[in-house]
Amino acid sequence: MYDAERSARGIQNYVCPLELGDFLERLYNGEVFDADSSEHMLSVMKDQRLNGKIPFYIHTLPEHGRIAHKTGEDTGITHDVGIVYAKQPFVLVFLGNETDVARFEREMAEISLMLYEANDIDYDLGMQAENPTELSFELPLVEGNNKITFTVISANGTEKQEIKEIAR
Repeated sequence: MYDAERSARGIQNYVCPLELGDFLERLYNGEVFDADSSEHMLSVMKDQRLNGKIPFYIHTLPEHGRIAHKTGEDTGITHDVGIVYAKQPFVLVFLGNETDVARFEREMAEISLMLYEANDIDYDLGMQAENPTELSFELPLVEGNNKITFTVISANGTEKQEIKEIAR
């Protein structure tokens, strides 16, 4: 949670995409809290009202899965992390800091849709891991650097692979 008073004193909160992804996967699997608490937290995340990032294009599909997600925003910062309930549910973690917020949010929505559709039709995106449960992206999107690198972590949580770079 953002604390303006501590921030003014130079105390900052930091997050790590892999830790957030691991937490969401464990929450989904009921490994963090008891079953009722886990389901309640996921229910709150499914009712997220800010849906202009991960769910933006997915929600336009006639039969789309639910998305349990949490967003974060500030000047030059935009985040969205969540569980996409697709044919094979998966975790997405997008963290944008010192970025072009509008462009980053558009990229989050486009990549989320691409992965949702690929998951739904078993399309091979070049991923070697079967049934990925966590997908982590680095989207620098700063002037002069427009490459998107994504990494998949296999279902057993041990295998990391860089998949490809996409020029946008």
